[in-house]
Amino acid sequence: MDFLQTVDPIILWGIKISLMFILVDTFFGWLLAFINGEFDISKAPKALATNVFPYIGGLIVLGVATTLDSNWEPLFEIFAGLISAKFGYEIIKEKILGFFKSTK
Repeated sequence: MDFLQTVDPIILWGIKISLMFILVDTFFGWLLAFINGEFDISKAPKALATNVFPYIGGLIVLGVATTLDSNWEPLFEIFAGLISAKFGYEIIKEKILGFFKSTK
């Protein structure tokens, strides 16, 4: 637990916010697929392995590298911002708008 006390709060916030966008996007994607009758639980592990875990893993690895060497901080901030923007855009454009289209 001593390691977490040395982590910059900006890194923790970046990971939390990006993780929130990733998980909300995944949840809305599955919810929309379920509503449309397209949800297949057998495809969920592949979707997690190819569309979710690489972003989370990369973000955590870069966060640890930034904690160990502060020269990585600009790259971490850019990476966390781009991940948040990508998944935030997908939540709004594809998932929420798709949800309203499917309920008509």
